[in-house]
Amino acid sequence: MIMCMGADHVKPERLNKVVKTINNERLRRVADNVPPLSAAFDAMDNIKSMFDIVIPAALISRYSDVSYSVEEKYDGYSYINDGGRFFSKRLSQAKGNEGTPVEKTSHMPRLAAILKIAYDMCGCDLHGELYIPGGISDDVTKILGCDADKAIAREDENIERYGIGKILHYRLLDIRKFNGVDITRQPYYVRRSILEYVYDAFIRQFDNNGLIQLAEILYDDPRNEFRRIVRAGGEGIIMKDTHALYVPGKKPAGNWIKGKKKVTADVVITGFNDGTGKNKSLFGSFEFGLYIDGKLTKVGSCSSGLSDAIRQRIAADPNSYIGTVMEITAIQESVKSCRNAAFIRLRDDKDAIECTPMCVMMNDNLVNE
Repeated sequence: MIMCMGADHVKPERLNKVVKTINNERLRRVADNVPPLSAAFDAMDNIKSMFDIVIPAALISRYSDVSYSVEEKYDGYSYINDGGRFFSKRLSQAKGNEGTPVEKTSHMPRLAAILKIAYDMCGCDLHGELYIPGGISDDVTKILGCDADKAIAREDENIERYGIGKILHYRLLDIRKFNGVDITRQPYYVRRSILEYVYDAFIRQFDNNGLIQLAEILYDDPRNEFRRIVRAGGEGIIMKDTHALYVPGKKPAGNWIKGKKKVTADVVITGFNDGTGKNKSLFGSFEFGLYIDGKLTKVGSCSSGLSDAIRQRIAADPNSYIGTVMEITAIQESVKSCRNAAFIRLRDDKDAIECTPMCVMMNDNLVNE
């Protein structure tokens, strides 16, 4: 069972509802001063019977008596660590290895050595995010996207130039096994409590450079936390259903909800894709790009936000729109990658050559306010 569970994006109205729930419960806990502990005591007894370890009820109650746990989202890649070995959630397409998990253990010997010790001591199967502090996912790709020897050489070069803080780190998001026992059918608040125990007892003492960290729990209004994080250059937040189970290879609706920073940008139309259904005679989506280092580079595609009138207008003479400018909103994964784009308006007043990464503007609102 190697595959990761993923986080999903939700519609704005659903996101608004989750944020309101979190804030109402946050205010209730402040007003009550001491939260109820019934679920925490039940969980504590369950953990004691399974593993003969004691986790304080006060720790578990931080998660058991609320609907969602809010954590920072980092700009990296989800990886499983099982037996001290790192596996991507992506399955190999290489000939002879089709469908097998992609392993990258040899690319990160420092992290692997620490987590091999932890595994030998407590049989943990961990889910985390590989990232570089202050970097983006493209920086991680430079390490994981080459062969192992080159990856180690690049890590060593980064240490020499910038220090230990600018190499691969692993942010712990969840735990799937403890002492070899599958705990994916336990609610998240139980798994999180066990994860904190594992980190304190079996990982932190062997990690002299702080390369492995727990995802921090955030307690302020999610809108404020999101704004603080993205203004500091971060990725956003994840809101986790505290009673949800862990389902490998899937994104169960509402289990983990991503709130990632969005941008608005003026982009250049580079092409059109065929439509289906009601748009079969028109077009499905348009592809768009930015001028990066003087070269027009495709960065995404857009099908949302286009009214029927705009589609019909463009479809009447699509070639005349190639090279023209449109304003969009999107989630920017990297300089060269935008996802979940939505059309805002045509920009007849702007020249294509002006559409560079410098014109991408960040939106620091988690929800429409």
